[in-house]
Amino acid sequence: MTAATVSSVSAPVTDRAGVSFSNLLWVTWRQHRLAIVVTVICVAALSGLLYWDSTDVAHSNSATLLAMMVVPAAAGLIAMFWGAPLFAREYEDHTNLLVFSQDVSVTRWLLGKIAVLVPILIVLWAVLGTEDGILARRDWSHYPSIESTAYAPVTFIMSPFAPFGTVGFESWIPLQIAYVLFGFALGLLIGAIARRTTLAIGVTLAAFAAVRVLVTIVARPYFLTPIRYVGPLLASSGIIDAVSHQNPNTAVLQVNSGYLDGAGNSVSFPDTCYTGQSGENEAAVNACAQQHGVVHTLDDYQPVSRLTAFHFIELSGYLVLTAAVLIALGLLLRTRRNG
Repeated sequence: MTAATVSSVSAPVTDRAGVSFSNLLWVTWRQHRLAIVVTVICVAALSGLLYWDSTDVAHSNSATLLAMMVVPAAAGLIAMFWGAPLFAREYEDHTNLLVFSQDVSVTRWLLGKIAVLVPILIVLWAVLGTEDGILARRDWSHYPSIESTAYAPVTFIMSPFAPFGTVGFESWIPLQIAYVLFGFALGLLIGAIARRTTLAIGVTLAAFAAVRVLVTIVARPYFLTPIRYVGPLLASSGIIDAVSHQNPNTAVLQVNSGYLDGAGNSVSFPDTCYTGQSGENEAAVNACAQQHGVVHTLDDYQPVSRLTAFHFIELSGYLVLTAAVLIALGLLLRTRRNG
């Protein structure tokens, strides 16, 4: 018995073969192929709609408006239905205990997911961004008669298709890709924190929408210090101008507007001077405003010459946010490896 025992102890130990990265990629594809196929079909259908509508201005504008609403929201849908459930479902079904007990590190497991899903998202959103940009440029060129406020030496164009308009600005392909990558990463992190699929989807939707709104409305107009134009009070007939065949290169992003007194202090337009009428009465309105100390109008704006800089500032911001979210996710998964 002693001999048998010694023989058993001294038997050579054979190491188990580690899980190869190709196996990780294959497993990821098998797990997510249904979502991938459905997304490819939806993107193909939406891209076809955008292309069809961009080839002829006579096509129904309802298709254009629908596409313009869907494209910005598409990145949020990826965040909700690709990113959020990916880890939340593992924790909810307790399959994370099996996954993290295999011969593969958490980092390699996460990289396996990213290596399959991220390139697919990049390709799909590059296609969407291309079609979206074509349609935005077409709509701007065919709808030049847009009400604007014309102050020398700039013209404020109020159109979503203008260079600084929401559609025109965000149709830049790298931005479209950055939006979807950020949404996907955000969904991964929230799913890993929430550990419940439904909760993760809801929180991801709220968080992604909050970031997009804050960047678009609050931060974007102030990426660079606005230029201020101060001009004299003018009659409305000299201010309001129906622009015909306006060169879009003169379009700017209006950040703020108001009135100044003689000392350059910001003041409100006196309500007592406003009659609600037009024509010859507007000279009297301005005269009344001047009697109350209103001397100048002011406009803070971003010139179109800064468009490229604004694109790269926003792109850099979203890439930094995406990297930060992925780093936080990696740290969280390491702490929860056995949880």
